[in-house]
Amino acid sequence: MLNGIDLDDPQQNPAYGHWDPYAIVAFVMSLCLPVPLISAIMGGIAMYRTRTFHMKGFGLALAAVIINVIYSLLALWMLMSGMTAGDLFQQMTQSVVPSPSDSDGGNLTA
Repeated sequence: MLNGIDLDDPQQNPAYGHWDPYAIVAFVMSLCLPVPLISAIMGGIAMYRTRTFHMKGFGLALAAVIINVIYSLLALWMLMSGMTAGDLFQQMTQSVVPSPSDSDGGNLTA
């Protein structure tokens, strides 16, 4: 019961079974705008709201929190190691694309 409304009754709870907008916004923000902690806080609020009001979107909110925590840990690691995003991108592309000195004259072998 919350303010005289039975949250377990779909007739009295207008949010019952609907998608939580906080969960959707938190998930989109964690993918498109990875600002540390903002989407994680929104995801935490959405997780609470989905459980309390019996709404859909708990998985989206949980994914937003996990993505944002991973991003925050990566940003913290880069800050502590003195690495910029360009340096990280350069390291990643060097490990994927072989350098010309590593090749055998441009011949492909199977």
